Amino acid sequence: MRITAELPGVAGQFSGRLLIVGGARCVWDDIDQLPGRLEKWTGDIMAVNDVGQHIHQFIRHWATLHPEYMPGWHAYRYGHNYGARGHVYTHSTKIAAAIQFVWDLPLAGGSSGLFAAKIALLMGYEEIVLAGMPMDGSGHFFDPPWLDHSGLGRADLIEWEQAREVVFGGRVRSLSGKTREILGGPHE
Repeated sequence: MRITAELPGVAGQFSGRLLIVGGARCVWDDIDQLPGRLEKWTGDIMAVNDVGQHIHQFIRHWATLHPEYMPGWHAYRYGHNYGARGHVYTHSTKIAAAIQFVWDLPLAGGSSGLFAAKIALLMGYEEIVLAGMPMDGSGHFFDPPWLDHSGLGRADLIEWEQAREVVFGGRVRSLSGKTREILGGPHE
């Protein structure tokens, strides 16, 4: 990934493992695959979009391409005391209320989850596991089952394939769906 803009001060400040949790319908099934689920995860956690409101464990980072919603998400999370254990670093591509770090990255598509994976690498994480990010059109965890999400475009998947080849270097894996097919499953 070629970056020409100045990176936020948080770039290069982290290391180790990171679980990035997206908001697909399969998110809780994906998390159930982790030994000990979130309670025993040995690394940091990053939430993507809405799901950050519903993770009871401490999340280190919260990323979105929809920063206008972050104040409401924050209010919900902290109103339920899920975030009482420490500061969450918030990330997006534009300045907005409740966004701490703005990343000026070339984005052609691919989702907030792809954005999250890219900034995770730029922050220094070496092993990244995606949960709830199948990119298969199955919908969000909060959608009614009849809602049709089959409009997922091939262009989004091409962005993930290109990231695998040019950016990820085998450091990003997925627990489900098309992203698992593209990136492979997590290392044991």
